[in-house]
Amino acid sequence: MTSHVFANGREVLCAVSTGKVLAAFPDVCLSPPGPPAGPIPLPYPNFAKAADVANGSRQVLIKGKPVIKRESSYIKKITGDEAATRNFGGSVITHTITGTAWFQSWSPNVYVEGEEVVRHLDLCTTNHGSTPGSTPPMPAMASMSTSTFAVGGSCGTSRKAVADNCEDGKPSPCPDSKKLDQSKKSLRTKRKQVRAENPDISDQDFSTKTADERADTQKEYQAYARELSRDDCRNALRCGLSPYKKTSCCPPQTSHHVVDVSSFLLPGERKKGGRPGMVAKGTTWTKPCVSVPKAMTTTPGRMACCISSSARSSPKAGMSGATNGRFARPSRVACVPSRRSFR
Repeated sequence: MTSHVFANGREVLCAVSTGKVLAAFPDVCLSPPGPPAGPIPLPYPNFAKAADVANGSRQVLIKGKPVIKRESSYIKKITGDEAATRNFGGSVITHTITGTAWFQSWSPNVYVEGEEVVRHLDLCTTNHGSTPGSTPPMPAMASMSTSTFAVGGSCGTSRKAVADNCEDGKPSPCPDSKKLDQSKKSLRTKRKQVRAENPDISDQDFSTKTADERADTQKEYQAYARELSRDDCRNALRCGLSPYKKTSCCPPQTSHHVVDVSSFLLPGERKKGGRPGMVAKGTTWTKPCVSVPKAMTTTPGRMACCISSSARSSPKAGMSGATNGRFARPSRVACVPSRRSFR
């Protein structure tokens, strides 16, 4: 089966993918008959499967299986040259048969655990007993992302929607947010006033005394969300990713993490000040844009509810290094494409 995970438009090779090296040729091995007529050097075609990966990723998994990484990962055993037998010395280059297979190319910019991932069409050499391998480099075959070639793919559809509805692919002007801004200001003022009058007020009484202002603010958020939903360009942009510091969101909107923070922290760890590892230097956080930043008002709250519900029903995926206490919940990400239903 396909992994349904792509890097640079190519399927990422992992133990669950259909990736194969087909008929890597020639693997010249000394073959029967024996002396005095032989052994005879014969060329064999070699085959290797991504499912036979060794030393794959340990923490980042696809469908619970390891990912093939640059140089450190390899295919444990190839097939195709068994007829040569080991008695006659095997390959004329590596002096073995059914050796290992190693990848010689990989993604230039997609990393797993600090190493580049191997993809569909990346080159592989086979029947290693040493370096170099016994065959010329051959591409591993898996699958391409459909959106790489056609508008019919999910990403292609989103790109077309932006092209059709946004002039020069740029966001349309944001709706007027003066009423919303004024409502938020009134709520902040009311909160300060209530706290000043009674610093020891209970949470319940505080909520009661600010209820009208909160209701007005929520009403304005909902009105702003409805205004955004009538903008075809803004709707098209919701399915895209934008840099953290140069977002396409309107000011009252917020960005949303593709994978939420809770996926990298144990239950209760965030309340104790726990933080996930920071992004590597020189890279940027990217997130899809969702509508308005009130967790109980519109899109973010519903997305969080969707993801949390999925996480509760999914098994915890074991990760190496049990002492770090981290775990992953693969189905969290599966919920993200449904963001389109929240327009």
